[in-house]
Amino acid sequence: MRTAEFVSYHPSKSTGFGHAFRRRGVQRAWEDLHRFFAACTHVSPPTQIELEVERPTKWDDDAVMGRVIDHALQHFGAPSREALHGGTMWPSGEPFKGGRYTWTRTAAQLDGDLAYLIQGEPWPKTTIGPVTLRMVQTFAWKSGAALPSLDRVHPDAPPGGGTVSLWFGRRCFLQPSFAFPFVHDEPAFLDFLRELQPNLPFRMHNNHFRRVWPGKAPQVFHSRKLPFPVLLA
Repeated sequence: MRTAEFVSYHPSKSTGFGHAFRRRGVQRAWEDLHRFFAACTHVSPPTQIELEVERPTKWDDDAVMGRVIDHALQHFGAPSREALHGGTMWPSGEPFKGGRYTWTRTAAQLDGDLAYLIQGEPWPKTTIGPVTLRMVQTFAWKSGAALPSLDRVHPDAPPGGGTVSLWFGRRCFLQPSFAFPFVHDEPAFLDFLRELQPNLPFRMHNNHFRRVWPGKAPQVFHSRKLPFPVLLA
């Protein structure tokens, strides 16, 4: 029986929000995301859904941001929570300009929220935001026409799948955290990546892959960057 080694893909903190979608715009990004989910995954409903509208910082136009905020308040009603400044200076405690309004949303409200974002495009250029819809989705890999190499996964392999944190707005980003149920140097893993890449709504990078293997203690894992590039240039 082989050990429960696998390969992970997770961008480092230095990449900020993670990866941009291949195609710009909320509508295109959403379509590409769900094309990937349908072809390659068994996906769970989104969770942690929030819509955020930013307050102006000292670098933003108060009038422009004010119109965005007023329209959102009229459309969505009172926010679930609000931050009326962007933090405080030390040691004076004087507040920075900024902050945000946040609405907690549900999966049933997503169509309306996406329509709001799409109708507002192009959103004004601001330091942050101005309007962002964010959520998290988890999934398991799905064998079939898109990913036939999954049929070659060893019976003792850990389950594969992942989590995607998503941001839709003036800029659309995703932060993927994937687990591939393969040993890093087996041919089936390289075949899987070749099958997966055309379906992804973003471009993967070699430096975010890591080999992961269990330690001696329970629930302890070690990881290391792969010793060779696995993606074609």
